[in-house]
Amino acid sequence: QIAATRAKAASDAAARKAKVEGAAEDSPEQRAAIRARLAAKAAADAALDAAEAAAERAAAAVRARAEAEARAEAEAEAAIETAEAAKKAGETLSLKEQIAATRARVALEEVAARKAKAEAEAKTTPVAASATARLPVVPSTSTADDGIAEELVVPANIQAAVDGGRVDEAYRLLSFAPAELRSARGFKALKKQLLRSAEEAAARRRSVKRSAALGPQGGDTDAVDVS
Repeated sequence: QIAATRAKAASDAAARKAKVEGAAEDSPEQRAAIRARLAAKAAADAALDAAEAAAERAAAAVRARAEAEARAEAEAEAAIETAEAAKKAGETLSLKEQIAATRARVALEEVAARKAKAEAEAKTTPVAASATARLPVVPSTSTADDGIAEELVVPANIQAAVDGGRVDEAYRLLSFAPAELRSARGFKALKKQLLRSAEEAAARRRSVKRSAALGPQGGDTDAVDVS
């Protein structure tokens, strides 16, 4: 998308440059004014392209961080389960296995503490009841009688971050959402849906900012008034 935008900008700039160079009947002042407008538009395009690229990198970083944290949590849980199974079977763990299990427990306890703190902070934030949104959860298909999963109530602060295109904030709030929401069936699918919606909202906001920044400069340069 960025490459296409830049290509279009280059094409537009070339066309306008040809128009400027071909306007022999224009005065030097008029040609200078047109060139100044084109230069300003090129600068605005470059700044918006840079902002869009940075936003794309931030979204990719959010996804990568989510995947890394999920893998780390799964590995920690697996290490603890292995240690507990060995203990029940009367096996003696090696020093390396004992250290790994201890570190895994500490890591999970730290995650739980951060989530509990975030939940407490979220509960103390005044939120209007009408600001909450209900989004359907994708039902599990692991069994034939799963039925339709009940709808989950998305906290207003999370929905506001999603609607505002604040991907990082939405990810953080979802990671520390209330326990009853995180443990609900379909939460992972809902989390992906909300992050995707946040990224789409961010893209729309960037598009609006781009249009606003271009303003009348994106129009035809024939209308330049240098009087």
